[in-house]
Amino acid sequence: ESKIELINKKIENAKLYIKEIDNHKKSIFEFWKFTSKNEPNSLVEGQAIKNEKKINKYFNIEKDLEEIKTKLDEIVRDNLTREELDSVFIATTDILEDINKIYYNEMLGEDTLNDLKHELEEYKANFTLYLGESKTMHRETKRNKLTILHIDNSTTIDTYKKQLDEILDNINNAIQKIKINIEIPLYFITKKTLTNGLQPFVINPYEIIKNKKDGSINIYKVITNNNIGVIPLTNIIYFNNINKTLPVGMDSGTKVLVDTNSLDFKKIVKEDNNILTFVDNKIHVLKVNIYSYSE
Repeated sequence: ESKIELINKKIENAKLYIKEIDNHKKSIFEFWKFTSKNEPNSLVEGQAIKNEKKINKYFNIEKDLEEIKTKLDEIVRDNLTREELDSVFIATTDILEDINKIYYNEMLGEDTLNDLKHELEEYKANFTLYLGESKTMHRETKRNKLTILHIDNSTTIDTYKKQLDEILDNINNAIQKIKINIEIPLYFITKKTLTNGLQPFVINPYEIIKNKKDGSINIYKVITNNNIGVIPLTNIIYFNNINKTLPVGMDSGTKVLVDTNSLDFKKIVKEDNNILTFVDNKIHVLKVNIYSYSE
């Protein structure tokens, strides 16, 4: 009798769930997914759902991606200072490797600093070109790592390290400010393994795997929650908004900076998959190793 009652309650919940889907016309912020588990006690939420509307947030990448981009950009704009925005931008560049070295008190080499000084000379020689490129996507100017870091030919490795120390502090402060109250899957795609530190994940994995047909890749998947340190890399991260005309959203991709130190690597579960595609009269096999993390 208890099993029959359990099944009947699941059927009732399912009907209510489908009805909510039919009524869902706008976005994830108006639609909430019903909870339903196998234990009878968990179904109390479903029994009271008509009165209390106790439901979980739901994200659909196909229907809701554009709106979530806007929402994330608004969160970043409302919470981060100019210094924090500049510092997060630095983490979107090739300086990220050095930032992670600072994270773990590793020795900094001279190579990156020398490359920056070389870029500075090129930047000075092509200033008008850079100025023109900065306005191709938006009316606002792009953030520039050279000006943020205050690099010049006299910059020493010690000065560079102090700048990165400050940048890392700003990033850590920014992570504490960002709270995303919706569960969003994030993906890190690599041929290697996920390491500790600041790593760029994406909301839309198709941006990365769409051109991959053969070989093997590793995909690490995490779900956003307030225990995982994340910063969405939205328009305001890449562009200055001096004139207040910068469009809201994520026009440079769906990357999200994740502090993987906030993850317990023991909670990562591996699953193997194969993706088959038929191109140019040939079958291509892509082996996908999916590592899912859950609290």
